[in-house]
Amino acid sequence: MNKTWKRPITRSVIPVLVFLIFTGGLVFTSPAVVAATLPPPTPTMAGTILPKLAPTPRPTTGPTPTRYPTLSNFNEYTDNVKLHLSQLDYSELVLDFPEAVEFYVRLPDQWQVKATSSFTMHYTLYDQVEDSQLLGGYYAFDPPAVRIYVNDFMAATFNPVSGKDQYYTFDIPLQVTDRVNSNPSNEFSFRFEFVDEHDFYCGYVGLLTMHEDSFFNVNYDFMLPTLDLSRFPNPISQNSSLSEIIYFIVPDNFNGSDLSAAATTASIITKSTVSFATYKLVRESDRLGIPNKANIVVIGPPSRNAFLRDVLYRRSGTGIGMPSSLVSGNKIYVKSADRMLADNEGLIQLMPSIMDPHYSYMIVTGNSDESVQLAAKGLSSPPIGQVGAGYIVGSNFKIPPFELNNIITLKSLGYRSTTYYGAGTNIINIPFYIPRNWRMEEGTALILKYRNSDNLDEINSGLALYINDQPAGFVKIDVKRTGEKEVTIPINKGDIRSGWLNILRIEATSDMLKACLYNPRAFMINVQDTSLLLLPHSIITDPKELSKIVHPIFYMGTNPSIYVSMPKNPTTKDLDMLMSFTSLFGGLRLPTIDFHVGLKGEEDLTEMTGYNVLVIGRPSTNGLLDTINEYLPQKFVDQTDALEQMVGNVAYQVPPGVSLGVMEVITSPFDPTMGLTLVSGTNDEGQRFVYDRLVQNPLNLVELEGDLVFFGNKTVKALTTFEGVPVALDIASSSVTGTQVALQAVPTGGVNATQTDKTEVPKYVSTVTVENPVSQMLGKYLLIGLIASGSFILLLAVIRTARGGRRS
Repeated sequence: MNKTWKRPITRSVIPVLVFLIFTGGLVFTSPAVVAATLPPPTPTMAGTILPKLAPTPRPTTGPTPTRYPTLSNFNEYTDNVKLHLSQLDYSELVLDFPEAVEFYVRLPDQWQVKATSSFTMHYTLYDQVEDSQLLGGYYAFDPPAVRIYVNDFMAATFNPVSGKDQYYTFDIPLQVTDRVNSNPSNEFSFRFEFVDEHDFYCGYVGLLTMHEDSFFNVNYDFMLPTLDLSRFPNPISQNSSLSEIIYFIVPDNFNGSDLSAAATTASIITKSTVSFATYKLVRESDRLGIPNKANIVVIGPPSRNAFLRDVLYRRSGTGIGMPSSLVSGNKIYVKSADRMLADNEGLIQLMPSIMDPHYSYMIVTGNSDESVQLAAKGLSSPPIGQVGAGYIVGSNFKIPPFELNNIITLKSLGYRSTTYYGAGTNIINIPFYIPRNWRMEEGTALILKYRNSDNLDEINSGLALYINDQPAGFVKIDVKRTGEKEVTIPINKGDIRSGWLNILRIEATSDMLKACLYNPRAFMINVQDTSLLLLPHSIITDPKELSKIVHPIFYMGTNPSIYVSMPKNPTTKDLDMLMSFTSLFGGLRLPTIDFHVGLKGEEDLTEMTGYNVLVIGRPSTNGLLDTINEYLPQKFVDQTDALEQMVGNVAYQVPPGVSLGVMEVITSPFDPTMGLTLVSGTNDEGQRFVYDRLVQNPLNLVELEGDLVFFGNKTVKALTTFEGVPVALDIASSSVTGTQVALQAVPTGGVNATQTDKTEVPKYVSTVTVENPVSQMLGKYLLIGLIASGSFILLLAVIRTARGGRRS
């Protein structure tokens, strides 16, 4: 009896004490320590969202990987570059025998790779023999060979050496450097196969880890550009895995038309390239600050752009010039067409840079402001077939309309039919936008079309479908029938969000019937781009029934027209903000955006029906804020750049000297079917916080979910004000290291916008630091909660112990 009576003490009290110690119930830890015990946030998707393979995470082995700096812009290299796996966003590649892995890189368009290029593997191999009967057979030979292919050409095969920190270098096959016949896009796909089909390797166990400091050693010649606009975005963009800066030269007295053309052009370039491009807008008088080695877009009519008129056109007779010339009155004569350019026509031209002929100018021009904007829009549908260095955009050209129907193919969403070889899971992410005025109906589904080899394990091989991380269904691979198969997977209509960037994820898993004799090319699943996404819906006609806007960017995904309200005298940072937004829209693969930029800051937008609105600036710089301030979830104090520091009925205090950036989104006061996004701040520094965050690569846009987003120097806090406002507010400034922040109580339900009577509530003062104020405040609240819950559990355990803790 005594033993059975004592046993509950060890089984209940001691674990409770251990729990309390580790959770802080009996030890008073610092707020930072408590905050560190919070679970990490759910992984979110990067800003530039493209369908890409995401390999299944694996444990790593070997030495600690060395992180390498981000790749420089392509024009900072001369004739050689070492591209490490880590710089190409690949972690260690692990091959668990028998297995194959791949990685991909796209080099700048004008780089002609030399035959002296190579790849160096830094690897670690741990291996052993499981089957003692095959021990002698295995040691009679080397470990299984690694076969290496580049663009499906055999590059090398070798037997790896067991142990840590081994190296192997192989040359790049000459065939894959042929830009005319085999590799016109300068893409390189490396495939490593750690397999063997001999029986005596059935008892072999090997884990080969290729470390992320393995590198592609590229020796190249920098070729002159091909001046043909049918190859757009080349040569103005190199369309590669390396980053690049593209400069825009606008007239000194630029107007809204110039900025509209620049914004539209930048968005289309980003949408058309895989490069991470940064755009810099420069006045013509400041052009000498542009590096000689740079690709440049020139915007504006010759009558107002002196650089175009007095510099570029004057060189037309030197053999470096454009396919057009100027006549009296600064009118444009098109040589190839042998006629004058009409005032309602636009013109796109290419020419070599006058500073370095290895770089290019793209001129977006016309005889009038309207024709310049038309020329920019014309880039959305570049000509098919070789057209040379210039083409005319007709007066009747319109940006192709964006239409999302009830039934759409995966191909129309940017996916291309792909075959996945070998065992494992391949992940396909396909983004698509749903308009705010759609009400999803029953019958939403994916008709998935696929093909597969007949040697897969039918039990473990299959296709899984997710919508916005919510599982929709799983189907097993049918190995009994050959040819193309079709299966319908129903989708819960509630998992699709209106006015949002939805993500359709397909996970294709293939398993082998034979794990010993393995040729990865013999096992495959092919997912067809003719698969159909069924989106039955009805149209919401009453603006009051539209879904609320809960993200400052995603709702713009289905409307190709955006009106941008800029400060009357925009600063360089204001212009950078405009260009960063255009790049962002292009990188999200939004429909081609037709930007309309206004500079007065006091526009009458009542006639801007059908436009989403982007407002850049502060009350002191953009007069439009006086009109929209009353509608904002976070208002500004009248006639100042200071925030009211009251969201709904929740107050906070921003200490003197602390800068805040802010993004807010509301239903447009000028069209209830559209939205309005504000990019602002309490000063120049605060507004720069927003810009700095939006140009990060990769950019996590999901963290901006909310109608009110605060930006600090190192922190971002997004709030959904109509769902209730949290107390904690991130505050950060380069000049503040700690401060007192007064906070009022948090409402438990939604904020009632019509409430007039305010109840005074006691204030709580929290000491926070700049680095991570939210974690510290949450840490204190969590500590109190853990102490209370731990004490309650301890009390229950003691009561149970006192009663004997017997089991029936």
